[in-house]
Amino acid sequence: RNCLWLLFTDPAWRKVIVDWDDATMRMTANLRVLMAEHVSEPSWAAVVARLRAASPEFAELWARHAVQGIENKSKRFKNPLVGLLRLDVTNSWLAPRPGTRMLVYTPADSETERKLDRLLELIDAEG
Repeated sequence: RNCLWLLFTDPAWRKVIVDWDDATMRMTANLRVLMAEHVSEPSWAAVVARLRAASPEFAELWARHAVQGIENKSKRFKNPLVGLLRLDVTNSWLAPRPGTRMLVYTPADSETERKLDRLLELIDAEG
């Protein structure tokens, strides 16, 4: 699934993303930068059109014309089972920029590492 689509249209994501306002602004600005390489591709225009129709918040942010390059960052998520998780996100480019990339999430602190271990235990217990 497209994370940008989920961010703007899935109510569960709104509950999980701690810094939702920052995430929506940053990801919309990232999309605008990436869009420059795909301006003539109908599939990219379709994604933007669908997002604008589905989310007034996206439409408002898109209309601002903000641009921001993709960068490594820290993210915070609120997991219903273990609480706040702090993760560092590293972008690993698998092709020349702005090509395919892989995101690597690592615990930002020992508390998050313990919570992720606990979450794995809970998932394994459910079998």
